[in-house]
Amino acid sequence: MLNAGKLRYKIEGLLLYLCPALLICLYKHYSSLRRIIK
Repeated sequence: MLNAGKLRYKIEGLLLYLCPALLICLYKHYSSLRRIIK
C-alpha cells in the first residue's frame, strides 16, 4: 500500500516535470510547422 503511494507520487512528479517540456516541444514543433505551411 505504501509502495503504491510512493509510486503514484513519483509518477505525478515525473508528469509535472515532463508536461511543461512536452508543451514547449509541441509549441516549437507547431510554430515550425506553421512556418513551413505559410
